[in-house]
Amino acid sequence: MKYVKLMLSQVVVSLGIALVLNASLGVFPISATNLALCNWLNVSYGFANLLSELMMLLYAMYRGERIGVATISSCLLGGFIVDFFTSILPTTWLLAPIGIICLPLGYGLVGSCGLGENASCMFTTALQKQFNKSTKFVRNVMEICFLIVGLLGATSSITWFSVVLSLGFGTVMGTIYKIIGYNPTKIKHSWLIFRK
Repeated sequence: MKYVKLMLSQVVVSLGIALVLNASLGVFPISATNLALCNWLNVSYGFANLLSELMMLLYAMYRGERIGVATISSCLLGGFIVDFFTSILPTTWLLAPIGIICLPLGYGLVGSCGLGENASCMFTTALQKQFNKSTKFVRNVMEICFLIVGLLGATSSITWFSVVLSLGFGTVMGTIYKIIGYNPTKIKHSWLIFRK
């Protein structure tokens, strides 16, 4: 049952990103980083997402976070599911509020499976533990940093909406985590590697 929940939760994460992309108001700051990679490397969004997730994953591994099935499936599939949704969804600003709620809801549901977190959430959790700060604080700082990278390579995709998201997404994420009762620093995730 955990694996079914995991796959459905990953779909919710990817749907949230795609909804904001198709709203055409601007992009999530992490998406701005991915779009910058798209421009610099001439690759698809899915491949750029894979690269950025791997970079965050390496840091989280260095900090001792557990790599689970959810971590790997997010790295390998997440961006490509976004590609699929962006190709079938309409383009309207009305999608943005739904996407802003879907993304952190999906993040929390993925993490609550106990099978690992996606790389950006694992990166957030590693920083929370390292600096003893809340999800809200750490994620807001991360989003601002992601936006800065995006400004270096994807300026046409960054708007006032992206700036608002960089300043407030951590707050939305922290609030949704509280509503669903998810505390990423308290979950002990199962390892991907099998041990005797």
